[in-house]
Amino acid sequence: MNPEVQRPSGPHGDTPDVAGFSPLPGRQLFLALVGIMLAMFTSALSQTVIVTAMPQVIVDLGGFDRYTWGSTAYLLGSIIATPIAGRLNDIYGPRIFFIVGGAVFIIGTIFGGLSQTMAQVIISRGIQGVGGGIMMISCFVAIAYLLPPQQRARWQGVLSGVLALAWVIGPPLGGAVSEGLSWRWVFWLNVPLGVAILILIMGTFPRITFEVKDRRLDYPGMLTLTAAVGLLALGLSLGGAYHAWGSPLIIAMLALGAAMLLAFVAIQFTSEAPMMPFEVYRIRMVSTCVAASLITGFGLYATMMLTPLALQVILHLSPTGAGGLFTPLLISLIMGAFASGQLLSITGPRYRIHAIVGAVLMVVGLYSISTLHTETPLAQVAVFVSVYGFGTGVILATTTVAVQNSVPHSVLGASTAALHFYRQVGGLLGLSLLGALLTQRFTTKLDLMLADAVSTPLPAAQLDAVKKHPHALIDPDAGGVMMPMNEGTVAEQVLHTVLHDTLSMALREVFLVAAAVAALCLLAVIFIHAGGGRAPAGDLSSPVGDDSGRPSRDNRVRAAAPSDTR
Repeated sequence: MNPEVQRPSGPHGDTPDVAGFSPLPGRQLFLALVGIMLAMFTSALSQTVIVTAMPQVIVDLGGFDRYTWGSTAYLLGSIIATPIAGRLNDIYGPRIFFIVGGAVFIIGTIFGGLSQTMAQVIISRGIQGVGGGIMMISCFVAIAYLLPPQQRARWQGVLSGVLALAWVIGPPLGGAVSEGLSWRWVFWLNVPLGVAILILIMGTFPRITFEVKDRRLDYPGMLTLTAAVGLLALGLSLGGAYHAWGSPLIIAMLALGAAMLLAFVAIQFTSEAPMMPFEVYRIRMVSTCVAASLITGFGLYATMMLTPLALQVILHLSPTGAGGLFTPLLISLIMGAFASGQLLSITGPRYRIHAIVGAVLMVVGLYSISTLHTETPLAQVAVFVSVYGFGTGVILATTTVAVQNSVPHSVLGASTAALHFYRQVGGLLGLSLLGALLTQRFTTKLDLMLADAVSTPLPAAQLDAVKKHPHALIDPDAGGVMMPMNEGTVAEQVLHTVLHDTLSMALREVFLVAAAVAALCLLAVIFIHAGGGRAPAGDLSSPVGDDSGRPSRDNRVRAAAPSDTR
């Protein structure tokens, strides 16, 4: 049921492109794929299910000032774990890291369910993020280990669709569970899922062994990357929200984080066993897809956070109504990933045209969202968000398949991890920078518009509360920041009109900036090699390709015969 198989090494210690072992029996392969899909679903679900449960967490444990850290801690843990797990996948294969990631995820989940303070919830989410990040990157790598190149596109599309499906289900599930049972059950329900993943993977995924000449680990690289990501993430998240950007603490965090990042880069150039081998970026397919992944993440995470707010503020929709219009974005993302995967399987590696179409749709969708106004028909809004979602799904699936079919197995995990690492880094940058831009534009415009609209200034305490918590405009009970109006100041209706108009304009500007950034993705994917960068039949590119994205002829690794590949 769980045979041990061995991959022969190539002339440089590399592994052939396709599995050098007998194909798994149909039932075992099916159950292994079910385990992979369940691991992806659980990892992605845990990212979003907490969003709608956090209000109940705040009511129970307090800590409104750390409201967003339930999501930030998970993302931070995942960002740190992804490149490390990717490199380890290259050395030991994905099976052991499904088990390690699943165990860490279960530990974090149990800790979260038992949490008695907000700090404990945040720590548990960070642990969950580490486990979820390990499992997620192992999912994408495992597909390449179990299936031949001609089948990867279809299943990578399915995998991206499962990810998006979990994002769709997460928010309403978290709200229903926290309201009907308790927010703690948002954690507890993940425990049986984690156990099921361990059972399926341990029982069906093959033990793949390698003739790897160098199993040394890049411990200095791991430490410096962890420190760099942690310090930069904390600095970007705390800056402008808890401390001024020019405060000594924020400056110190960002400066030290930048220093650690430079140290990490230097280590990767000098290490004999680098965690993220920079040679792989000389393959044009990898470098362009990594750039596209970074830009896609920049817009994706921010759009997921800001679109519901925009729908409620600009269109005056209820949370339920906004959720109904937000759902098409995620469903179309699933459709885009699935459609791209299926077409790539049928038409072959036409990665450039797929990526260009996806990038164009992303730009058009974000620009369209930036034009929303109070009279925009709801059907038109659904089209806007669907266009963006479909384009994003196409990019997610296409870049993953393109990279995996352009590198040898010796750097397959590191290359796949790079895509997800930079996508998450882009997401963190997007959340931080676009969030800061939204706050800056809102507060600046609010002062100007209030000065023009009213003659009596708003009390300083109330004005400051509204500036810090603009979401209170659509949820007056959120944090209690909307204090009663003082007689003789300004009519409540006038105030709300000014505030809504100000926030609406700020949101439109943010989406316009996001569209401009997404246009850079189009510039990146244009440089994807038209032929896909695939090696000729029977060969695979080495870690170092030429500028065309094709493999270097003197460093190719011979693949197994077609009849032996899976």
